[in-house]
Amino acid sequence: MHERTLALAIDLGGTKVDAALVDDDGAVVTGTVHRAPTGRDAARDDVARAIVRVAADALAGLGDDRLAGIGIGSAGPVDLGQGAIAPLNLPALAGLPIVSLVQKLRPDVPVRLALD
Repeated sequence: MHERTLALAIDLGGTKVDAALVDDDGAVVTGTVHRAPTGRDAARDDVARAIVRVAADALAGLGDDRLAGIGIGSAGPVDLGQGAIAPLNLPALAGLPIVSLVQKLRPDVPVRLALD
C-alpha cells in the first residue's frame, strides 16, 4: 500500500537543473533533491543527460509512495504543444524535446511543461 502521493518536480535554469519529489502540499521530500550544473556553454547532450540523471536520482527516493506525475519548469521560450524548450540562456537546448526525454523515465504518469 502506498503511504503518500508525490510528484517529481524538475527546474531547469541557466546555471543548474534541480529535481526533487514533492508532496501534495508542495513540500520537498527530504533526501530527494538532486542538482547538476548547466550553463550557457554546456553541450546539448551533456545537459540532456544531466536532466535525466537528476530526475532518475530523485525518483530513486520514491520507495513505496505513488508518483502522480512529473512537472517541469523551464526558462523560455517553451513550446507546450511540442513539449520542447528553447531557453535563451541555454542556446544549445533550442528545440530539446524535454517532455519526451523525461517521459521515458516513467511512461505511466503524465508529464507537464511550464514556463518558469
